[in-house]
Amino acid sequence: MASTAHKGNFGTNDIVVYGYSSGTSYGYRLVKQIWISEIGDYRWISTPIKVRNNEVIEYTNGSFELVSDKTVRDEYPNRWTKDPEYTKGDILVGKSKNSSKKMLFVYLSNDHVERLTPRDDYGFGEDDQFGYSTLSDYENNFGPLTIHRTTGYSQGNNEKFSAL
Repeated sequence: MASTAHKGNFGTNDIVVYGYSSGTSYGYRLVKQIWISEIGDYRWISTPIKVRNNEVIEYTNGSFELVSDKTVRDEYPNRWTKDPEYTKGDILVGKSKNSSKKMLFVYLSNDHVERLTPRDDYGFGEDDQFGYSTLSDYENNFGPLTIHRTTGYSQGNNEKFSAL
C-alpha cells in the first residue's frame, strides 16, 4: 500500500489513515468540508474506511462522521493512494539508486518481473546483464516503478528502446 505523510495538506476525496497493522490501515475518506457556525469551525464530513489488499472498504453502511482538521493532522497523518496494478507485458521503468540510470523491466506477474537492463546495486557488475526477480524486490531497489506508456506508432519519431 502506498501511504505517505500528508504534512497537513489534505482535501476532498483524500483517504487519510493512521497506520498499517496486520495488512490493514484504518482511517477516513474526506467527503466535504463544511462550516459549523455554532462552534465557529470547519469539520470534514467523512466516511470511516479500512484499506486491505490495495482496496478501500467502507464498513459502516454509509454512515458519516464529522472530523476536525486537528484530528486529521494529529491522528491520521498519512494519505493513502492505491498501488499501481500492472498487467502482463507492461514495460516498467525505475531508477537505479547507485547511478540514477533508468532501469527497464517487463511485468509478467508479482513473482516474475524480467529485467532488461543490467543491475548495478549490491555489487552486481556489468556481467549481470539480464535476469528476473519479484516485483517487490525491484520496487524496493528501483522504485517507484512506473508503466512506460507509448503514444502509438508514428513513422520517423520512434524513440529507440535503448534510449529510454
